[in-house]
Amino acid sequence: MLIFYKIKTIFLRQSLAYEKLLIEQRALAKTNPKVYNIYMVDTLNNLAVLYSDNNQMKKAEESYIEALRLYITLAKINPNVYNTDSEDTLNNLAILYKDYNQTQKTKEAYGEALTLYRALAKTNPKIYGIDLANSLVMGVYLLNQPSINLDEAEAILQKFSGIPKAEQLLGLIEKLPKR
Repeated sequence: MLIFYKIKTIFLRQSLAYEKLLIEQRALAKTNPKVYNIYMVDTLNNLAVLYSDNNQMKKAEESYIEALRLYITLAKINPNVYNTDSEDTLNNLAILYKDYNQTQKTKEAYGEALTLYRALAKTNPKIYGIDLANSLVMGVYLLNQPSINLDEAEAILQKFSGIPKAEQLLGLIEKLPKR
């Protein structure tokens, strides 16, 4: 019981600290959004993870969605920097929805992320190819997407021989049940 109390106390302290920081960042973002929105997005993502880890699905979802909206706004200004952050947040939302058995929302968030990754990888495969492959593997591994996606991911990853993230994903593909 004491361990549970300590964990709950740590969660409360962390969430209160992030929530206080977010209030301050929102105020600063009103005067200079170009500077402070990126800090707000980081805080929102950290809060979402914290809420998710403590089974507060609604608060986690709200934080991810607000972060996603900010990333979309930031991507309009600098798409090369912030587009992948949007996709990462969509993937995190998909995982959150899966954890709470919200199948339709899971498919929508994952599908939107995958579409965006495909567009980025088509434009610049050397930079975004591994991200696309990662999303394809995640879809099969976590979201029961078609296993043919693993063939596509494997073909992409073979172009990145020797890069640790690509090698890690290829190893994961090998460990997945045979297609």
